[in-house]
Amino acid sequence: MRSAKFLVLSVLACGLGACHMLPGAGTAAPEPVQKTAPVVAESVLYARDGSIVSPQGVAPGAGLPRREVQGAEGSRAKILELYQRVVEERDQLTLEIAARDAEIAQMRKTLELEVARANEFEARVKTAEQSSTELCSQNLDLAARLTTAQIRGLEAEKRWLELSLSLPAKTLASTPKHDSAAAPAPEKRSTEQR
Repeated sequence: MRSAKFLVLSVLACGLGACHMLPGAGTAAPEPVQKTAPVVAESVLYARDGSIVSPQGVAPGAGLPRREVQGAEGSRAKILELYQRVVEERDQLTLEIAARDAEIAQMRKTLELEVARANEFEARVKTAEQSSTELCSQNLDLAARLTTAQIRGLEAEKRWLELSLSLPAKTLASTPKHDSAAAPAPEKRSTEQR
């Protein structure tokens, strides 16, 4: 529908341009032709080319005035030539419009593909950001747990060291140690003391 309107408008524009090319279009009104009185008392008949036609069909002598038709620009041949030019321009414009429409359709397809790709990349970025946020929160949680476990281990070791310093050597020997390599040594001491 849109291309039909455009085609009609372009044909009208070409027609107006052709009318503008005709002499007298857009110019002042033509000067009135002065008629001279015919030599013969009869009425004068003019042909299409502006010559005077006599009743016998033969042009009269040179003494009779001749009316000029604005340089033959208004003749049928000139009008047909202008019409053919307008038709050719219309056909050329129709071909250009068809080429532009095909180009626009191709650009729209390309745009749709690029928009789909952009949406896909945006979805990927969103999921990557979500997983990154989840991993960051997991890392923080694991770091907090590890820190808590290390603090508890250090507190337990501190309590054991405090206990080992406050107890005498015998009591220390009877208390089980955390190290498996250190456990046989106190037993040797106790056997040596007997």
